[in-house]
Amino acid sequence: MMLKYKYLILIALFLSCPSLVYSAEKTPVAVSELSAKGVSGMEASVVSDFLRDALINTGAFQIVERSSMEQILNEQKFQMTGCTSDECAVRMGKLLNVKKMLMGSLSKLGNMYYISVRMVDVESGSIASADTVSAESIDKIQPACIELANRLASGKSGRPTIAPSTPVSTEEGEGMVEIQSKPTDSYVFINGESRGKTPLELSLPAGSYDIQIKKGDRVWEDTIKVRKDITARISARLDIAQAKIEIESTPKKAKIYINGRLIGLAPITKTYKSGVYKLKMSKPGYKTYKTKLQLKSGESRIENISLEKISKMPKRLGVGVHYSGVSFRYFMGTLTLEGRIAGADKIGIIGPRFYLNLNPRSRFAVLYLGGELAVISGESELQKFTGNAVGLFLGTEIFINNKISFNVDIGPYNVSLKSEYEGIEYKGNYTVGSMGIHYYFITPKKNEDE
Repeated sequence: MMLKYKYLILIALFLSCPSLVYSAEKTPVAVSELSAKGVSGMEASVVSDFLRDALINTGAFQIVERSSMEQILNEQKFQMTGCTSDECAVRMGKLLNVKKMLMGSLSKLGNMYYISVRMVDVESGSIASADTVSAESIDKIQPACIELANRLASGKSGRPTIAPSTPVSTEEGEGMVEIQSKPTDSYVFINGESRGKTPLELSLPAGSYDIQIKKGDRVWEDTIKVRKDITARISARLDIAQAKIEIESTPKKAKIYINGRLIGLAPITKTYKSGVYKLKMSKPGYKTYKTKLQLKSGESRIENISLEKISKMPKRLGVGVHYSGVSFRYFMGTLTLEGRIAGADKIGIIGPRFYLNLNPRSRFAVLYLGGELAVISGESELQKFTGNAVGLFLGTEIFINNKISFNVDIGPYNVSLKSEYEGIEYKGNYTVGSMGIHYYFITPKKNEDE
């Protein structure tokens, strides 16, 4: 009797936990990042997560978490981004120890979004199933992912659905399609479904089809129209799929250089072949940013770079030449100190000048307000005299390059002189202009873009 109750209890527990019943039947699957076509890499990444969650909720698959995938692939130095071919899917699947890999893309055509996927059998390398769903707007993508996951779980996926907006011929009958490619042995996909390798002959119902021919990182894409009893011949030369990169900066309008060549101001979108590229971004008042970009064929990505503001003011140390004199200058950013010595016709002038720089970060023209206190001494044929001059001025210092500049300023001065012989004093107000050229032998590090 006790044995009977034990069996009943075990059966009850077994039936109350359906996950125990199906856990052994779950297929280990890894979902690769969807490639982006006409959308941003961030959007494709978010939709990839939607699809993973939807597949988990079906209960039919054992999905490898994204963080676990990245950890395993990083340890094996395997780059997941840009892995879009079936051969690459097989290699990735073997590293992740799964039976199937789900590959695909998120694309936008007009106002419609399309999620196209194919389930690749890791052991055989063949495509087990393929499917496509569409969404009329971005907020309908998540329900579309749920629909797609349920179809994959139920085994009802296979031939992709054709969006209602796709022009399909009403002509009845079939036509032939002959496909040649360079290189040969390239995979052929019709409306996202694998149909074999080139060279290939197909009989298709009359209508329009999206055709893609791929081998490694080379791809050829087009739309063909099949007509009744007519043979359409395709000779495709596969080119390396280019990577699309969108570069943004904070703040905006930073200069962008790729491999040393200025390509424009951020934000900017460009396409390049796969490879390693040197990226440089610069903007006055900010530190120059440098990095290397590893671009993969067919990928679409966004690089948003925040530039670091230069906290220290530029500092310069140099000498200057003025009318009948020389100077020593110390440019400290908001303040410049200058000592001047001048002499002509037995008259000597010595004293400091102070400059309040209004835009000290400028690399071209610095506006300033200033003041001067000069000591004057001299003699004429009849007498010797001493005195001083106090003045205020407004001017600008213009930089020819990082080391050489010239300045021009003008302002009111009060001059006071006293004769040593007769004790005569003279005072007067004048408008005085000044100009000079300077050479800085100590300068701030110059941004390479300037």
